[in-house]
Amino acid sequence: MEKQNKKSNRFITNTMHKYLSKQKILIENINNIDQLLDKINKHGQKSLTQDEKLYLNQYNNNNIDKDLEKWIFSDGRNTFDSRGNKLLFDEFEDDEDILYNYEKLKRVISKHLNKKPFTNNADWGSAYVWNTQTNNNFVGTFLYLGDDELVVIKRTLVDDEYDDVELKNITNSKELYTFLLTLKK
Repeated sequence: MEKQNKKSNRFITNTMHKYLSKQKILIENINNIDQLLDKINKHGQKSLTQDEKLYLNQYNNNNIDKDLEKWIFSDGRNTFDSRGNKLLFDEFEDDEDILYNYEKLKRVISKHLNKKPFTNNADWGSAYVWNTQTNNNFVGTFLYLGDDELVVIKRTLVDDEYDDVELKNITNSKELYTFLLTLKK
């Protein structure tokens, strides 16, 4: 009987701990929601950004993207443009420097290609690459994200060595989106 009581108490304690942990998250979310509701009260619903509207929708569906939440409520300089306007979370504006925020660029490319980047030192020198045609990580046509460059390359294997040919250097959002659209055709 005593063992059963200990098991029951442990179960109840664990359940309460999980519940209270969720409540803490909910309290944090409520504070964020209150902040957005205050913005609506002061400036109207049209003052919400596309990302803030998405966040409210995610909150209503109990499915919040934590990365989006961090982005919206961050004061980090990489989340604002040079005029102090909040940048979009996973889309680039026309005049936005796509190489300014490396993590955002990886997120945008991954979203549009619907695949995660591949990297390794031996084959790609720590750069991130997305094969644009197949899931082969070594040969084919790739979107290559190096330190300060985004390049479309065609890689072939010739006698146990890779031969890379640069097809296009992408420097702005228009070029990026044009390239991504060509892949969908």
